[in-house]
Amino acid sequence: MNFSILSLDGDPALMPWLTKLLRDEGYQIKTMHTVQRAMDALKTEAFDLFLLDLVLPDGDGLACCRQIRKASNAPIVILSAKDDLDLKVMGFDAGADDYVVKPCHPRELLARIRAQLRRTHEFNRAFRSNVRMIAVGDIVIDQSAHDAIVNGEPAGLTNKEFKLLEFLAKNPGRAYSKERIFEHVWGEDAELAGKTLVVHVRRLREKICSDPDNPRHLLTVRGYGYKLSL
Repeated sequence: MNFSILSLDGDPALMPWLTKLLRDEGYQIKTMHTVQRAMDALKTEAFDLFLLDLVLPDGDGLACCRQIRKASNAPIVILSAKDDLDLKVMGFDAGADDYVVKPCHPRELLARIRAQLRRTHEFNRAFRSNVRMIAVGDIVIDQSAHDAIVNGEPAGLTNKEFKLLEFLAKNPGRAYSKERIFEHVWGEDAELAGKTLVVHVRRLREKICSDPDNPRHLLTVRGYGYKLSL
């Protein structure tokens, strides 16, 4: 497949190298230097993957990540010179699927891009070939809509919230460790699992539970992880 990539980076000097690297691999790439241009492009074009810097001339990279995630379910790979654990966690919480520290080796960057595109492509293919509804108590997981129905209304789940709920719903009652959940939903280093999962579980509970502080279905297994109870 001829995948289309949008790269938004605050360092113009990086663009020629990155453009050549990706085009040589057969990708279509558009490069932007400002948030405004990227948002304008999103209104008229669809992209298969986003490369996003955190330092931008006209905005905050994390805020931009949230904007992109609202507009698209395509993978977002943060490409940043900042190697900081808390910043990585904030990046994942903002909707990113991967975080690559630059400068990085070209082969590593290409491998991470391929992994994200492959994961998304395979998920979408399996999703289309096995569309079904999963009922957990008063929650209905609608795979065709990539959302949950609660009390007859769409919950408005993000991509990660949906994948988290769907994963737990495949084996209701079974407890999964934080590391196992993080590996399945994010496909990344479990070192980041704790903070990221807490945030996403809280947001998910707010959307699917009538009383998020006393959830009926999405339960914490103390000292271990989470489970979805009938």
